[in-house]
Amino acid sequence: DQITRKDAHNFTVPKRCVSVREPYSAERRKAASERAKAAGYQPPVRKSSS
Repeated sequence: DQITRKDAHNFTVPKRCVSVREPYSAERRKAASERAKAAGYQPPVRKSSS
């Protein structure tokens, strides 16, 4: 079976506008988290949806 979307769009994007990178490793993510905590960074407070 094939699922088709109504109103689907295809775009041609110049290669220079696209960046593909490896995902962050667990070690890199942990190091970034520790640096942010040491610098006193606090993530923004999310608004509660009512």
